[in-house]
Amino acid sequence: MPKDRHLTQLPVKSFKVAPGDVIGGFVYVMDKPLGIEEGMVGISVDSPGYRNFIKNQMVALQAEHDAPSSLNLTPLQACYNKIRQENPDFANLAEDKQIDFLMAHQNHVKKRHGASLKEMQKVFFSFGKYHELKGLQSYYVNEGMGGLLFEQYKKECKVEPGDHFAAHIKKLCDNNNQAYMIKQDGELVMGGTGPGTQKILKTNTGKKLQRLANPFVVLATGGLSGIAFGVALALWRRHYIKNNSTTSVNSDAIVESLSTKLAAIRGMDVQGIDTIQGTYQNGAPKVVTAVSWRPGCLDLSNKLAGGSNFDSVIVSWDGKSKLPHKVALIDGVEYTIRATGKDKNDKPTGFEKISPEGKVSPATRKEYEKGHYVSNDNIRGLGESLLSFLAMADNDGMGKVGQNKAIIPIDPPDGNYTQQFFGIDFGKAYKGPNPIVGTLKDDFSFDNPQDFRKRFVNYSALYDNPLREKMKGVYLLAALRGKLDDDEKAKIIDEYRKSNDHAFADKLQAHPKDGVKNGDLELIETQIAEYYKLAAENPKQKKEYEEYAKRLTGILKIANDTDESILKTFEKRMHLTPTQIDLLDNLEKLTANNAHTLSPDGTVKLNHIRVENGDRIPWQLNKNDDGTFDLVCEDDNRQLNVIRDRLKKAPEILAQLTEENGKFCAKNLTTDQVNQLSQQINEEKVANARGLAYRTQETRNNFHERLRQADKPKEDKPKKGKAKQPDVVPKAFDEEPSVGPSVEPSLPQPERSRSMTSQFGLNSSVPSSQIEQALTAEGNLKKVQHFLAKEENKAALNISGPIQPTKIGSFNPQDAVVVPLKNAKTDTQVKAYVSTTSTNDLQYSVQKDCTEKDFYFAAKALCRIAIQNAKPNAIFDFSMAPPEKKEAISKAFESVKKEELSKPHSRFDEQTFPKLIDTPKVKAENQVSVQRR
Repeated sequence: MPKDRHLTQLPVKSFKVAPGDVIGGFVYVMDKPLGIEEGMVGISVDSPGYRNFIKNQMVALQAEHDAPSSLNLTPLQACYNKIRQENPDFANLAEDKQIDFLMAHQNHVKKRHGASLKEMQKVFFSFGKYHELKGLQSYYVNEGMGGLLFEQYKKECKVEPGDHFAAHIKKLCDNNNQAYMIKQDGELVMGGTGPGTQKILKTNTGKKLQRLANPFVVLATGGLSGIAFGVALALWRRHYIKNNSTTSVNSDAIVESLSTKLAAIRGMDVQGIDTIQGTYQNGAPKVVTAVSWRPGCLDLSNKLAGGSNFDSVIVSWDGKSKLPHKVALIDGVEYTIRATGKDKNDKPTGFEKISPEGKVSPATRKEYEKGHYVSNDNIRGLGESLLSFLAMADNDGMGKVGQNKAIIPIDPPDGNYTQQFFGIDFGKAYKGPNPIVGTLKDDFSFDNPQDFRKRFVNYSALYDNPLREKMKGVYLLAALRGKLDDDEKAKIIDEYRKSNDHAFADKLQAHPKDGVKNGDLELIETQIAEYYKLAAENPKQKKEYEEYAKRLTGILKIANDTDESILKTFEKRMHLTPTQIDLLDNLEKLTANNAHTLSPDGTVKLNHIRVENGDRIPWQLNKNDDGTFDLVCEDDNRQLNVIRDRLKKAPEILAQLTEENGKFCAKNLTTDQVNQLSQQINEEKVANARGLAYRTQETRNNFHERLRQADKPKEDKPKKGKAKQPDVVPKAFDEEPSVGPSVEPSLPQPERSRSMTSQFGLNSSVPSSQIEQALTAEGNLKKVQHFLAKEENKAALNISGPIQPTKIGSFNPQDAVVVPLKNAKTDTQVKAYVSTTSTNDLQYSVQKDCTEKDFYFAAKALCRIAIQNAKPNAIFDFSMAPPEKKEAISKAFESVKKEELSKPHSRFDEQTFPKLIDTPKVKAENQVSVQRR
């Protein structure tokens, strides 16, 4: 089967489509639900989940076709029988071809939505809801095999008619299908292309125009408002289409796809995207983008506050109401206040406050309004992404309300980080020569144009983090351009790793991907060559393809010039380690003319000190040829006395400084001396020295902890009565006594040394109190040992040493093997165990007291081992796992399941895949026997 069939050329745009239709390489799910661009959401025709479903349906349909068991045929069976009758060669097709045939089978039936009382109310009593009306509008249903199968599959995925579009798509994705959103798929109108009337009515301007169409307004104006509405709507759409020629729209699609890929090459987390060729009605080429749908992706709309001039920050918000948290001093105690409900306009309708101990009580609107928003510190990657924004110079990159960028969940969370900053919608990147790079300074400040149309909107959302976070983008660019030598790169990686930032350390370690330097520039050059080739191969569209190549050539020059300017700006700092960057960061915050811990409008409490562009006192750490450093204050205003007064708050640093040519400096500092100076000044000390209210790391941790305490489910009160006594076991042992002998033959044991090893040594049994059970399943220990001995499996499971036999338990110990694993993300070792049980099953366990991340990592490895050695329809029981570990085990199992089912030659499908249950096996079997009786 060809790869990437979802990139198959699209047919000419048609609105005569129905769920289940095959369009190009996609199965149509719905019209594009977001934005005003025309398009659709579809799943790939090669989606494993859907294809496996059809394969299983074919077996049942064929069986009923060959030996009918009922005279009343289902629509699906009747359609299948008809296909078999009309297509005698169907049985001779390969299975994949049969599935493709059934998918593509169409029989469109035109229907109309009925009118409802609710919609009639919108007609008469709303002034901006007409775009939501469906009454009497036509739509199509595919009553062919493709449509019937897809409707049946949606039921299998538990898709409900009233589901929100995101829930609808997520359920399909959760069943091993990759969904895509197709954008820029408009039709040709008056020589241009653009959204239809219904889409235009969804915009803010369209909603305002709808007021003219309200029946009461039309009557009151003698019909004039209705005429004005029609004329205004037609003129606006004509203006939109006139300014969006097919060539310009195609060019924008090409640039959006390219810009997204460039951001990914530079290290930013972004959506998957590709371009697909299509055709307009007149035969002109069409280029659309296919964006991978990411379940859980949430744009940052209305998550910004703190600025009146589009200089806001991302604030913390409540997971239920989606409205911002606030903190407020009430009777001298700082409470967290949040909304408990909201109206149809997303305005809060009720409030509650949370004490430092996590106790919840009612709050008033006045208390909420007097509070401060809190800058968000749950999102990873904000500072790291800043340089990509600056390089692409998309002035609307964040959007006026945060709508142009997004977040995705981090699972499992990384400390307080629960979300990852995520790049979407790069449609306005590289519009021309970069207008801000010329004023960019090495603290990432720049002169933001005051002209409203040119202003870089809400880039401030990426700034509330330490300089070392922003420098990540510089390190990645320097590595991509070959500007970091191996020793410099290793030191930078080592420092991030020591600060527990393993995610970035791993990213920089592997950057650039496959060691390809300048991969972003090579990508642009490759696409330029592709479009010149298309121009040569298509004489009729030669001019159009050459235009695309010329625009990409312009982007290549802009990208190259911009990056050279950036690297020149950061020429000194990009060779420094994060610790050395911290020293400069905190010195500049200490000596700045002004510093703030509130947002520009004073409504948001920031997590870090903010220094405005004009208040900065720059410092540099210049590296000498002999490896020493010169620390220099580069202030040109000769404010020696003022700076000295501020430095008195850091006497250790002031003692090292001398005055030379009107500037403070400390020469020939060793690396150790620089690191010592960095440790003597931190942001909290700077805030205290300047008298600034500062949210320490402890304060932020307590903020999250009180929310966790408040959201904890209320525990049921224990019932009165005598507690059930545990089974009697010998007091000398913590392990449960075995019910019977093990069926598995004893494994060869290494010779016991005279001196006892530790309790985790291979020559002594491992007490059950030192392990945590993950799951139990049928299996054979020798078979597992054979599986673990293969080199390819060792590599896939990250096994870091030899597989050794051992024993589990002190009372009647069971045969086992210890599997040493290395978690590359945390750079730690963790031991997993596979052991026999008294019921002839295998028990999979993890060493006790490892971190949450290491337990999840080990649980995934054990799930892989168990699944690879399981039979179809096997039962995995995790009822004996610690309650607090069950969520991690369940997530690990689902992750491995998704990986396994996505393999082209998986031994399982959705129906035969092993099941993870939270019911003891014996109990489950007893329940089945009772039901049978």
